[in-house]
Amino acid sequence: MTDYNIQSGATVHMVLRASSAESEQSLSSHEVQFALPALDCLSHYPVTLPVTVLRYQTAMVPVVREKMSALAVEVFDMDIRKGNPVMAILFENTTGRSLEGGTLQFVQRGQSVGEAVLPTTHMGDNQTVTYAVDLGCDVSLDTNTSKLPVHRIVIKGGRIERYSRRRTRSMYRIHNRAEKSFSLYISHLFRDGWRLLGEHEVTGVVQQQPVDITDRHYVFVTPVRGKEQKTFSAREETIDCKTSYIETISEEKVDKWVAKGLVDSRTEAELREVFGMRRQVNVLSFEVMQCEGSIREIQDDQRRVRQHLESVSSKEARKYTDKLAKLEDQLEVFQKKIQKMKEEKKKLSSAMTSKVEALEYSFERPPAE
Repeated sequence: MTDYNIQSGATVHMVLRASSAESEQSLSSHEVQFALPALDCLSHYPVTLPVTVLRYQTAMVPVVREKMSALAVEVFDMDIRKGNPVMAILFENTTGRSLEGGTLQFVQRGQSVGEAVLPTTHMGDNQTVTYAVDLGCDVSLDTNTSKLPVHRIVIKGGRIERYSRRRTRSMYRIHNRAEKSFSLYISHLFRDGWRLLGEHEVTGVVQQQPVDITDRHYVFVTPVRGKEQKTFSAREETIDCKTSYIETISEEKVDKWVAKGLVDSRTEAELREVFGMRRQVNVLSFEVMQCEGSIREIQDDQRRVRQHLESVSSKEARKYTDKLAKLEDQLEVFQKKIQKMKEEKKKLSSAMTSKVEALEYSFERPPAE
């Protein structure tokens, strides 16, 4: 392309021409344009050796003869294979040309040890190519999850939010039965909402940090010696939040928080005051319910008296009318009592709600190791 002075980003014009004059005239206005990609994405392969290809035959022509440095490693990925790592090479394309995708043959000491498919690799790309399963090494995964005590509590708007950390330890148990030593790359799937612990975040434990992070995996590397058995651990944590409401929380629960030092004396006193008001509201509700039950009994008695009143003589009617009057007086007393208690309950409930809404508190301490 340099012979024709075609530069990166140039636009090439293609004109379609037909054999007949009429067709050529109809297509002369149809001009197709397309832009060339950047020149660093294109490669040319000079063939320095003479090549002779007979008719109806094909020939394999070597177009790249370059040496590249590569690192022989092993990779363990549960999505690729469970139980064993796979052998792989890590390399950077330093040939100065793009390598088209195709089949790779791996030869070691004159013997074929595996094959793989190489994806198209542009200049400067880093690539990992797996080619065989290492049956001489076993890898298993165990997971242990633990919950830490509450380390933060927030009281606001009548809500009580308690935060605690949940930690999980993923243990990769490695058993290398062969004599060879190698570097093992572990692809550890991470979960949304979980984070990897820092290097010294757990007392007495050094959490190794990943050498790479993809869209779904942490990639760790650990050396494995011949005949070695070892465990590699990845520690992660997430934060759980439980929400309660002051108007429904039990006093025993608050007693536990006070004993653990999560609630100070001022907030405890305010909560106790709210609990006292809540008890009064519950007592009033119970008394209203009892009075309403008494009213229902009086109304039942009134219906029975009226039924008897219809079937007795005028001399006996006076007795039933007096009884109806007494029942009516009792009914009025209970109704006034209920009205008074409901007003008191409403006033007390409003004061309790205001107290609950105004109560704010926040406390946080470092989590237990």
